Amino acid sequence: MPLPALAVVAGLAAAAHLGRRGSAATLSEKDKKRMVDLVRRGLVSEARALAVELGLDTLDLSGAKLIRANLREVNLTGADLTGANLTGAELSSADLSNAKMTRATLSEANLTDANLTNTTLPRADLSNANLTSAKMTSAGLDVANLTGADLTGANLINASLGKTDLSNANLAHAYLFRANLTNANLTGADLTSANLFFANLNGANLTNANLTSANLTDAVLNRANLTDANLADAGLSSTNLRYADLTRANLTGALLHGANLSFTNLSFANLTGADLTGADIQEAIGINIGPTRTFIGIPFEYIEARSPFVPGRTTLRRTE
Repeated sequence: MPLPALAVVAGLAAAAHLGRRGSAATLSEKDKKRMVDLVRRGLVSEARALAVELGLDTLDLSGAKLIRANLREVNLTGADLTGANLTGAELSSADLSNAKMTRATLSEANLTDANLTNTTLPRADLSNANLTSAKMTSAGLDVANLTGADLTGANLINASLGKTDLSNANLAHAYLFRANLTNANLTGADLTSANLFFANLNGANLTNANLTSANLTDAVLNRANLTDANLADAGLSSTNLRYADLTRANLTGALLHGANLSFTNLSFANLTGADLTGADIQEAIGINIGPTRTFIGIPFEYIEARSPFVPGRTTLRRTE
């Protein structure tokens, strides 16, 4: 075989060897340990150089034990942290955007101001983590554990939190515009002044949640459980609450313009000062429409309703 041909074959063989060596499936324990150790020491640039040397496209930190590691302000963009243990880690202002963190453990970790944009965290454990002002736009947090987490002021626009456990979490002033919270557990959560504009909360459990002054305009809460929830001064204009349970909920001063309350359970709910102009209360439970068509303490211009006193569906208008 001519020498140039031999050189080409040798080059192809070397490239193939490098590709095999650099794949996640064949990364040696020794090389993995070196990479994790460099990251633990904050030498992320060196760890990335090692990854390139090994033919990897990104940092492979899957399954890494980084318990209580000081990773403040580190750049772990796109890193593979699948199943990694970061319990109690210091990750404030860290860049974890586009990282893979499926089933990662971040319990009690400090992620204040961290960047988790487009990060995938399904089934991750973030219980009691500090995520104050974290950037989590379009993050994937389905079935994650965020019990007791502090998400004050966090940006969760377009985030996916289906079936996520957010019980007793602090989401005050959080941004959840168009977030998916289908069947999420928000029992006892603090959502004071949170922005849930266009959020999907179908089937969510918000028992005892604090939604004071929250913005739920155009949100969907079909069959949501809001028993004993505090919705004082909340914005619920055009909100879909069909079949929701608002038993004993506090709706004082709430704005319910055009809200869909058909088949909603409002038993013992406090609607003092709530504005139901244009709301649909067809077959709602717990609202008493008397023969005089008046609602004591409830301001409105007109309400779409059905009642024993008003045959069929009709529009009730305020009578002076």
